[in-house]
Amino acid sequence: MSKQIKVKFRKEIAANKVFTLYFDAIEDKENNVNEDSYLVIETHSSLEEFTGVSILPVVGDSVLLINVYRHAIQKEIFEVPRGFVEKEDKNLKSSALRELREETNFDCRVANMVFIHGMYPEPGILRAKIALFIAKNCFKLNKNTLTSKEFGHKSYKLFSRSDIKKMILTPENFDTTTFILLTHWYQNG
Repeated sequence: MSKQIKVKFRKEIAANKVFTLYFDAIEDKENNVNEDSYLVIETHSSLEEFTGVSILPVVGDSVLLINVYRHAIQKEIFEVPRGFVEKEDKNLKSSALRELREETNFDCRVANMVFIHGMYPEPGILRAKIALFIAKNCFKLNKNTLTSKEFGHKSYKLFSRSDIKKMILTPENFDTTTFILLTHWYQNG
């Protein structure tokens, strides 16, 4: 935490198995207190300072995206597979591979899971850091189209480089990590 700002007190609002929500009152170096103005959402697990992973699966010359309904915006969007790190994960790559398998029924070799960088998805309210990966040379595990039982996951679709070129011109059709990974893949192949 900054030496300029400190948490004066914290009030827990709600919690479930994944998140805890707080209102924080913070104090600046002049002892000005801003009470209950800062909503902070924390996740319950982390690995190497990361709380989640996002993975762009590359299948041949295409990338795979999941069509997901997101209640907060009340619409379907295409996203990369992603999820929280779990206590059982040995490292970030194993977390990324687990999420790739769970959400798409695709896999890749560990050596083809390439860490791009970390990012804070919404530092204004989320205490979370996401590890971004590109999974090269992915292959299908079996004939099921989508193995995830996660609510809102509809289907997956492969998109070509020319599809992505058009799609990244309208970034409001994606979440932040998907847009970053698609742009990286498009620019760097």
